[in-house]
Amino acid sequence: MFCRVGIIIEGKWVFKSDAGSKPDESSGDDAVVKGEPSDAFKRACVQWGIGRFLYSKDMVWIDEAEYSANRFKITEFCNAKKYGNNNYTSTTKEDNKPQITDYIARMKETKDTNELKTIFTEALTLFKSEKQIKWLTEEKDKSKERIQNLA
Repeated sequence: MFCRVGIIIEGKWVFKSDAGSKPDESSGDDAVVKGEPSDAFKRACVQWGIGRFLYSKDMVWIDEAEYSANRFKITEFCNAKKYGNNNYTSTTKEDNKPQITDYIARMKETKDTNELKTIFTEALTLFKSEKQIKWLTEEKDKSKERIQNLA
């Protein structure tokens, strides 16, 4: 299977492609179905330099329960597992730093417009990039409309 990845350069599409290899049958049904297209896509992206670093990474396998329990800190969890710390508990300063997703979740959960305004205002004091402000504003507007529809 081949995959082409295109990028517009000076107004014209330029494509690079590569082939994927089929995993062996013992890999399981999902791997057999998705393995070849995924491999082709990854290899085509590497032709552009996208994800090239992934080839130098060690594989870390985790089961679904481990992923679900640690999905918000998956990089730290995988590194701890990779280096033999199976009793992972994060103690980095980053853990105490508020995340934009925390504010988005709070806006989605509130049923009060005053609380929504407070959450939004607090988030704007922490997140300053244009992209972050746009995301926060969009979520505030959606939440405001949802709250109004509840009334």
